[in-house]
This record gives sequence, structure tokens and C-alpha cells, in this order.
Amino acid sequence: MTKKRHLALLCAVVIIGLLIPPVIAVEAAPGEDLYSPLNGAQERPDIDGNMIVWEDNRNGNKDIYFGTVDKFRADSGRGTQHASYTGEQITDNPASQEKPSISGDYIVWQDNRNGNWDIYFYKRSTGVEELLTGTGNQWMPIVRGKYAAWYDDSNGKTNVVLYDIAAGSVKKVIDCDATTTIPWGTTEFKPALSEKYV
Repeated sequence: MTKKRHLALLCAVVIIGLLIPPVIAVEAAPGEDLYSPLNGAQERPDIDGNMIVWEDNRNGNKDIYFGTVDKFRADSGRGTQHASYTGEQITDNPASQEKPSISGDYIVWQDNRNGNWDIYFYKRSTGVEELLTGTGNQWMPIVRGKYAAWYDDSNGKTNVVLYDIAAGSVKKVIDCDATTTIPWGTTEFKPALSEKYV
């Protein structure tokens, strides 16, 4: 290679190195808080105001945990590791509870304790947990305000359903016909939900 090519290659490597941010941070940087210094993976958080829910594998299986920023932030400073408060465990079942969503008093998640994926609903003010679905698989729930939505394949096709929390009723909002096929597990994102609109 010529001297110009070596210089061009060196410049390209330096530029690429500067453009790619570090992938892993092992401790909180100044001005940032580290809220989960625990063993196991803490993944798929959902936030509503200062409330946080997440999927947590600290006990060897995925459970749902809840916390508030106020409880995590032990002092008014920043850049602090908050190891004394690690959240409140919402589920404690040997099966997996995954992909939680929170809105106000309500938390929903997908759960396979019955051998298929179901949607569970939890009201924080009462501490009551409720199974919302039955046959088939239901997954990727989201709750916003007084409604929840998720994917449902109980009739053999993947549909999107809307759950009215006050009425306790479920209705299909996207009903796949015989020519439409969405294979189970290919939906990577939760349905978008705003009030009762999916």
C-alpha cells in the first residue's frame, strides 16, 4: 500500500472508533443513576410518570417488579448507586412472567404459568392479580389509562384485542381473516394504545 492509502485507512479506523459509542457501561457515569445493580438480567422496562415496571431474572426465572424513581433515588445527588431499594416483586411463580406494562394503578404482563402465554392484570391499590385470558396464546400486552391491548391467537389467527378495564370486556379490534397470517412470535412490538384507540 502506498503512504496515502495507509493514512486514509488509519483515518477511517479513527473516525469509525470515534463514531461508535461504548456498548457496555459497568457503573453509573457522573450525572446518571444506576438503579439495578443486581444479579441476573433486568429487562423490558415500562414507565408511567415516576413508576417503573420491568422483567427481572434475579431469582433464576423471569418475574415482574415495580418501583418508583423516588424510592430508588435515596438522596438528592446524582451518579449514585442505589443498592438498598431493589423494587417490589409483583409476581413470584416458577414460570416466566414477561413484557410488563404500567399505567397508573394497573400493571399487565404475559405469563406462561398455565402452559401457554396468558395475560395477567394487577391492580396495585388492592394487590389483586387477575387472569384475563384463556385458550391459545396471548402476548405483548400494553395498558394505557382504562384500557389494555394485546395479541391473541385463541381462534387460530393472530388478532389484536382491546380490554375495557371498567367493563371487564374484551373485543377484537383487528380480526385476521382466513387469508391473513401473522405467525405466533413474529410480532416483536406491543400494539400502540392511546385511551381506547389501538
